[in-house]
Amino acid sequence: MDDGWLRVFGSPVSGAAHGVPGLARVNQFPGTFDPASQPETGSVVAYDVLGVFALNLAAPGRADRPGAPGEVVYFAPDSLRWKALGVGRSTWPAWLVSGALDEFYADLRCPAGRREVRTLNSAQGLTLFGSR
Repeated sequence: MDDGWLRVFGSPVSGAAHGVPGLARVNQFPGTFDPASQPETGSVVAYDVLGVFALNLAAPGRADRPGAPGEVVYFAPDSLRWKALGVGRSTWPAWLVSGALDEFYADLRCPAGRREVRTLNSAQGLTLFGSR
């Protein structure tokens, strides 16, 4: 999504864009379904070229994440902390396509970075260094 800036995980599909892995692989779920195997704190649902999006599950506090169970959080590269987004798992996909990403990333990307991202594959990201 977003010209390759954001990679949202789902079911694995052969021929997926740039080899984006499935949700089960990213979260190291067991190969066969086991109803007893449930992550308590949350699951990674997307990466962008700088940070990570996770879905809080029953006990996000055990992973030092803010927000409520069912809320999507973001590990922000500028603060190196989890940030609650105020959207739940059912509204997060709509939030992604609503135009909110431009505002969300306003302080994190520049036109040159957007061009560079288009050349990355799903196993690559960006490292930024700055001082204030």
